[in-house]
Order: sequence, then C-alpha cells, then structure tokens
Amino acid sequence: MTTITYRYTDVAPLYGETRPYSSLTADERAWWDAILARLQAVADADLDADAHAAIIAAGADTRDLESCVCAQERALSEALA
Repeated sequence: MTTITYRYTDVAPLYGETRPYSSLTADERAWWDAILARLQAVADADLDADAHAAIIAAGADTRDLESCVCAQERALSEALA
C-alpha cells in the first residue's frame, strides 16, 4: 500500500502559494495546517484501493483547495456510510 503524506512545500505551489511556510502569518499557517490535516485524514482512511482512489479523485476537478478537500470529505463520508 502506498502512503500519501501532504506537506505544505508540495501542496502550496499547486494552488498558487509561493511563499515559504515561515513567511506566512499565524492565521495563514493555521489555515494551511488545518487544510493539510484534513487532506491527510482522507488519505489515511482505511479503505480498499478502489474506494481510496475514487475519494482522492473526487476533488481532482477543482483548482480551489478548500473545494477539493470538501469534495473528498463528502466522498469519504459516503464511502463509510
């Protein structure tokens, strides 16, 4: 099984953030920490490979990170229901 780990330095540039983490304000760091934790929670869900891939793909059609995470969280909730 592949382990996915979300890091600011990997994810932020994909969404237009070019500043290093240390240059962010406390509020910005808190937002990034929370969003990355939400992404990680989805990635860490105990699911079979097909369900896991479908959940990750649920957020693939958006360029907005918050929308991506929300779509993945909805798909995860549905998969676990």
